[in-house]
Amino acid sequence: MKPFLRLRVFHLALAALFLTASFSYPEELATNARIHKKFKLLPGKADNRYVVYVPFEVTRPGRVRVYHQLTGGDFRIEATGGLPNYVLADARIFEKVEDSVWVKMCKTVVNYVPTLKLEAAALKEIIQEVRNLLGKESKPNWYHGTRDLIEKGEPLILDVDDKDLRTTKGRYVVILRNPSPGEYHGNILISFPGDVWEVDADLEATYERKPDLAIERIELDPDNRVVVTVANYGPGWLDRVRYNPKDEGSIRLEIEVDGKKALSVPIAEVDPKFSLVLRGTPVTYRTDIQLRGPARVSAIIDSGEVVAEPDERNNRKRENLTPKQAPSTTTTPGQRVKRD
Repeated sequence: MKPFLRLRVFHLALAALFLTASFSYPEELATNARIHKKFKLLPGKADNRYVVYVPFEVTRPGRVRVYHQLTGGDFRIEATGGLPNYVLADARIFEKVEDSVWVKMCKTVVNYVPTLKLEAAALKEIIQEVRNLLGKESKPNWYHGTRDLIEKGEPLILDVDDKDLRTTKGRYVVILRNPSPGEYHGNILISFPGDVWEVDADLEATYERKPDLAIERIELDPDNRVVVTVANYGPGWLDRVRYNPKDEGSIRLEIEVDGKKALSVPIAEVDPKFSLVLRGTPVTYRTDIQLRGPARVSAIIDSGEVVAEPDERNNRKRENLTPKQAPSTTTTPGQRVKRD
């Protein structure tokens, strides 16, 4: 075996020893959007790399961080080949990006089959060895850094300002590439100023510090309206981007009266001041549900079970409530009335 190849094989074997199942990240990421997805890089060749695209959209100035982690695979390379790696680029790497195509691309998040044609110059550039690319004094304008997947270290960081947003329309992409005959499994975490939360549930479950949403109390106010107190027992943060009501997987509070759903609202309405982001600040939400007689009232926070938590049992609470006096407005149990 040639010395160069032996060194590469040893490098891969050493990297395999450090594969771990958990993923830790700084709490400062809680204010950013996040994509955290598993990937599988199938075997490729030096002149025909297997490529995976992970597109994302930056909506305001700020810092982009890209973390990676290998979790398994068949670690093989050729003496003339390169190592699996990824490149951070902006959408100028593509020949043309129609708005509808970009939206569709972002909705799939991890694209194994390229749907966009690379700019000719970009294609020529991107298939070169990483060492050649890094050695150039003048980088392509779409290029913002690269990392070898088998190397552990600091995240790839890019600071995006207003000028960058105007130039790129906020469209960026991480391109994972495999020029080797081996197969590599892992996950990629991208934190960026944006509005999405795209995290695989099993990856979120590995986070060391997770939020713990809970229903603390269900009671009636003086007008016999149902009042619910929600808390985050922690120890982790509830990321702000998860308040986005446009997200199909948004966190919701549901209330049932005598077994029938009476209310379902997004967490953004329950907690408009983001008090639940941190541990220790309960939020009281006064509903429009007014009781006329005794009723069994249940409240469920995160009814869709979209948040990984250390304790799911405290997400639900049920109380038998009896109005203290007749309400000023005649209603039926569980009926919603207009607030004063």
